Amino acid sequence: MSHQEAWGGQRLAAQVDVLAGLERDLARQDESAQTTVRAIAALIGANAERQEFADLTEHAAGVQGASPADLAKRVTRLVAALRGHVPEKLSIMVVSGYSDFAESAQHMLASPDRAIHVAGSAARVRELLGQRAFSLLVLDIVLPDADGRNFIIELRQHPETETVPIVVLSGPQGGWLENECLSLGANAFLEKPVEAEALCHAALTALCDVATAAHDRTRDELTGLLNRAAVMDVFSDVAARSEVTGVPFAVALLEVDRFEQIQETSGQGAAEAVLRKIGVRLTGSLAATDLVARWQGDRYVVLFPNTECKAAATRLTDSQALLAAAVSVEGVSKTIEPTVSAGVVPVRTGDSIEHAVAAADELLFKAGTAERGRVFTPDGIGLEATPEPAALPKILLAEDDRVSAALVQHRLTRAGFEVIHYPNGAEALAASHDLTVAMCIFDVKMPEMDGLQLLERLRDREEYARVPILMLTSMGREEDIVRAFKLGATDYMTKPFSPVELLARVHRLLRAAAVQG
Repeated sequence: MSHQEAWGGQRLAAQVDVLAGLERDLARQDESAQTTVRAIAALIGANAERQEFADLTEHAAGVQGASPADLAKRVTRLVAALRGHVPEKLSIMVVSGYSDFAESAQHMLASPDRAIHVAGSAARVRELLGQRAFSLLVLDIVLPDADGRNFIIELRQHPETETVPIVVLSGPQGGWLENECLSLGANAFLEKPVEAEALCHAALTALCDVATAAHDRTRDELTGLLNRAAVMDVFSDVAARSEVTGVPFAVALLEVDRFEQIQETSGQGAAEAVLRKIGVRLTGSLAATDLVARWQGDRYVVLFPNTECKAAATRLTDSQALLAAAVSVEGVSKTIEPTVSAGVVPVRTGDSIEHAVAAADELLFKAGTAERGRVFTPDGIGLEATPEPAALPKILLAEDDRVSAALVQHRLTRAGFEVIHYPNGAEALAASHDLTVAMCIFDVKMPEMDGLQLLERLRDREEYARVPILMLTSMGREEDIVRAFKLGATDYMTKPFSPVELLARVHRLLRAAAVQG
């Protein structure tokens, strides 16, 4: 069976699962459930008619035409008929390195129509994905061989999983982690310990998307723009042509200024409405040959084939007035006036899209949060030159592993930071009294005084109360991560990590700290 055929079977299995799962809500005449089952019945009916399944066509029509009082009975008949046509059970994968938790989640989600598979690592997930299609992934954010956030990105870049719903499970680590996971492509986020009812509800809600949507796997579901996986493919093609023909090629990274404030003051729904509107405005204001995509969260990438960096920046500058126009959102009393900043870079021979985006991100970081609604280029010809900081931002690094310390120092120094390194927490604590730093990076496991003790001591001092502190931890150490957040950590990264990922996270944390004042 091809993967496409397997996915079709999984979609039908999801439709059966959702219809059966909503029978209790239908008995209460829940209007939302009624709308969902009628939408699913319409899709089933259209497909059944094409394939000349007279029984399914009849039962689906019965659901669509049923009165609210009769709807539950009609759905029960449709589900019974569908079970004779479903080629396989609904496949759900629970991903966790903790066997007790995985077994508990497996028990919570179990039903006669479902096949629950357990993977204890990211490597095992990759292996299972090569064997079969899945309708839902339940993902523990802490894995023994991967940072769950990076794994979400990987899954969203894979053609077979870019639209599969992902429910993320995490220890109590704060609302920022939920926002980050959702922006990376997760469908739902639950904190552990998880109640069975909450997990089943999140799973059913996610499966509704599978059952009712006709997915275009190249499109971002929120904005309708090209998604990250699709734009990466297009970039490869355009870059290859550019190398052969010698024509110029530019890439822009755009971000919505102070997006976190929009989320906090107007709510997640309003923030999503802003993202959709900006996507529409970007597409309408640029040339037909320019390709707009959603990269992640509040960030967009634009590819400018056959275009010099200066010309691409000029187009974006010309679109600024339209992008900043007020957005009205139903239920929000005040209009939202977003601004969008952009970094534009030329693509050189051999550049990957990750390299180009990282270079554009560095322009945005150097510009600072005060420069909003601007377009920046490396040389600033005719536009906003990227300003050089008056002084190098200082970062306090406490790391006993010489290789890790050298990697951090090398990448951050290249990016314009002054890294002050100590091999243990005790020396870093002693030096901290004479330092004014923009940020701290601490390894959890160190001799003499570990990173968690150092974190706790610094958070007790007023001058370090608001300084971003990034913790470095080994894979699969959820207890370290949970304790770090309780002690006041701002974020964490799991080893090993890439230098590009480290720099992007440092930029994000420093921008957020500047916005918060």
